[in-house]
Amino acid sequence: MKKLVLVEISPSPVQPPEPPPAQQQPSPRLQVALICCALGYVLCILVTTAPLHSIVGLQTQFLISNAIVALDNWLHLPHDLGFSTDHYVSQQDTYYLELLLPVLFAFAAYGLYAYLLQRTGPRSNHTFALRLIWFTTIVSGCIYLLTPASLSDDVYGYASYGRLLSVHHANPYVIAPSAFPQDPTYPLIHWKDAFAPYGPVWIVLSAAVGLISGPDRLGYLVAFRLCAFAAHLLNIWLVTATLRTMGRPARTVALGTLLYAWNPLVLLESSAGGHNDVFMLTFILLGLLLSARAERKGPPRPQGEGKPRPYSILALVAFTLAGLVKLTAFPILAFPVLKLCWNTYKATTPTTRTGSIHRWGIALLAGSLASMVSIAVALASYAPFWLGHSIQQIMFSFSSQPTENYAFNSFLAAISVWQRAHGLPAFLGLFNSRPTWNVITVAAIALSVGLGAIWLWRASTTRTVALAALATLAAFLLVTPWFTDWYVTWLVGLAAVCLPVAHDRLGRSLFVLALTFSASAFLTYYYVSIGHLLLVLYPNNISWFALECFATFGIPVVAFLLSWVSQ
Repeated sequence: MKKLVLVEISPSPVQPPEPPPAQQQPSPRLQVALICCALGYVLCILVTTAPLHSIVGLQTQFLISNAIVALDNWLHLPHDLGFSTDHYVSQQDTYYLELLLPVLFAFAAYGLYAYLLQRTGPRSNHTFALRLIWFTTIVSGCIYLLTPASLSDDVYGYASYGRLLSVHHANPYVIAPSAFPQDPTYPLIHWKDAFAPYGPVWIVLSAAVGLISGPDRLGYLVAFRLCAFAAHLLNIWLVTATLRTMGRPARTVALGTLLYAWNPLVLLESSAGGHNDVFMLTFILLGLLLSARAERKGPPRPQGEGKPRPYSILALVAFTLAGLVKLTAFPILAFPVLKLCWNTYKATTPTTRTGSIHRWGIALLAGSLASMVSIAVALASYAPFWLGHSIQQIMFSFSSQPTENYAFNSFLAAISVWQRAHGLPAFLGLFNSRPTWNVITVAAIALSVGLGAIWLWRASTTRTVALAALATLAAFLLVTPWFTDWYVTWLVGLAAVCLPVAHDRLGRSLFVLALTFSASAFLTYYYVSIGHLLLVLYPNNISWFALECFATFGIPVVAFLLSWVSQ
């Protein structure tokens, strides 16, 4: 008989979870390199103020402004390179060209800092790099904030429409600034007979800023710059928070923060230009952040309730407010609605009786409810301005805008100049027409929205919403008959949020397009100066303007295609 032997087996001790790997501080050499990039960037921004001051020459009483004027005198930049027989025109051309070199170096410092961030390890501590980004942005923004020059008179237009509402108690959508020629803003604006082209959110904000700043020209400039710079800083935080909420690595968060915060075009047009495009971008980024937070809460409620989560509704409201700052944001409202519909469809359990019809019904109900919220917000914002006016008056207010009837810094403008200089074949004459380009613009937006709907069906994520919005706005800017360089601010903010991931050809190509566009857009400031230089070298060639326009839009398109085929 065998003897049974019992052997006691002691349970293996429970191993505690391994602590996350400690983050490594960047090496002293890397920290020094990052600091040198930051110092170089600030120096480039400071040097750009010298030609800016010479271009405009607006005197202020701020200490930093006096320092900038002293810097201008100390640099001894040439005042006239002889581009034109007209002394004043030749001087302006000289100053615009002198602005180009420090801007190029600022882009170089910007790119080098991004390269150094890419060289850091995945476990590196990016706190130092982020703090340096913030500090450099604040210093550079303050330099532009108090620079005694401005390349655009848009802030005076904002003040004029705001004062129509707050001071004269007039409706800026049906009454033009020319109705009050005694207003102190009247001599400062260009479009004196145009109705307000902006949304009611911006008109109300402009009215408040106009009241606070008073009737002083300098007060308008500084007040709107302060608002735009504050929005720029808020956008930096929104980019950082959105990337973290989306679960991107720390290095990607730092890189996205840098690519928006230090972009020379964005910094110039927000801190020095005071443009409202940065406010439009604020609401877009807020919508993306709320959308990312909705994703963290999980998919919509199952079993066909059809009730979207609060964060999804708030995201849609934020996108609506962006359109109520500038109307050009309204087409991308389709993407948060489509994301909500697709996610609701996928989260709803089909029943045996109705199958997918039941799921589609619930998805459409969720999208309809969300759309109704957006429409209600838009109507409530416009209602105080529209009540008591006919549909014809409202339509005329929108259709009579200069941006709706003329061409500026666009393919249409280039084609018009080229036709006057060299003529065009008969079959190309169709493209020298504003109605033709209106159709092209609508078609480009419709095609982009359709493709975005397909992308969202495949991956209903916040990043896809950002990519679809980036593609739509980029398509709009490439074909719009009216273009100014600060519009590209929208693309840079969206590109910073949807940084490329592995095997992401489309995302990488759109990212390259946005950043390249932010550099080529500066060419719009050099049409006159480079044109006069070409006229000196080639007196019989007057098509330089067309070539510059083509370069502004052609360079980012070529960069997009090269990025696409190289992957």
